[in-house]
Amino acid sequence: MVSETTVSEYIWNNLDKTLTHDEKLNMITKGLVDLFPIGEIHLFRYSPLGNIVEGIIKINSSGMHYIGHVRDYVRNLPPIDNALRKRRAVFISCLEFFEKYGSKYVNPNDQNDHLIIPIS
Repeated sequence: MVSETTVSEYIWNNLDKTLTHDEKLNMITKGLVDLFPIGEIHLFRYSPLGNIVEGIIKINSSGMHYIGHVRDYVRNLPPIDNALRKRRAVFISCLEFFEKYGSKYVNPNDQNDHLIIPIS
């Protein structure tokens, strides 16, 4: 478990020194990988006008990658839709993954646990 002091230090040393909203989102995403036992982070944006979820970046041990090719209607992604509507984090285990997402989004490395955190 990560201590509250460690998270506070990360915020103080990194987030408070960023100037733009994009830099803050990037640092939040990197912070999740650095502070918690998470192997890969995907950052998406949601447009309420068209109900579209669109990939921005993926961060893992090999670096940061653009994932703009991932784009779908939010109703096709029930866990993301659920997290957005509830405005709170949702965890999907690998056992629930196929049931919730279907075969379109099965991860080839079998690491299909998802923690969906809406950022507003």
